[in-house]
Amino acid sequence: GQVTENIFAIRDGYVNVFLVKADSGYIMIDAGTDAEPVATGLKQLGIETSAIKNIFLTHTDSDHAGALSLFPHANVYLSRQEEQMINGETGRFLWFGNRLQRNDYKLLYEGQELVIRDITIKGILTPGHTPGTMCYLVNGKYLFTGDVIRFVNGEAMEFHHFINMDNPTGIKSIEKLSLLEGVEYVFTAHHGVSDNFEKAFENYRGCR
Repeated sequence: GQVTENIFAIRDGYVNVFLVKADSGYIMIDAGTDAEPVATGLKQLGIETSAIKNIFLTHTDSDHAGALSLFPHANVYLSRQEEQMINGETGRFLWFGNRLQRNDYKLLYEGQELVIRDITIKGILTPGHTPGTMCYLVNGKYLFTGDVIRFVNGEAMEFHHFINMDNPTGIKSIEKLSLLEGVEYVFTAHHGVSDNFEKAFENYRGCR
């Protein structure tokens, strides 16, 4: 359903897919676990798959990239550091690696900004869950965190330690996010949304 005036969400099993409405179509943050529920969610929202012009992956775990096949003509973006998870260089669990249904993705640098008509998207490298996990700050006020954090009573906490690849680095990434200013909404992939950035990151700002 609709979360804010121009942001929509699809719940694909246990993961959130977010859509940002732009003048040129829709920007998708992550691509869900499976094509069928994402397609159903788009239909319920009245959004054609062809309206998805750009997809930004926070990371390449299968529950965040499973529906890419629905969008063969959309641009797909991920961080440069995350490419190691799909090219065989780094395994996700022991010898198991990640993979994408697309190989024509575009790589982003830390701090890189893309302007797509009326939307500005800034990539913020936040390793820990995976080496190349990247959060996205949209128009300076909407922060999409993927699996960097989870919310407990409105407060940000580290994502589940047994799934993170590097917990100490993940904590440093949360501290990095806590430095941001002007954020109005925080969107997580599994644990909801907050409209109180200050409260969400209060404990981590105290670590500075």
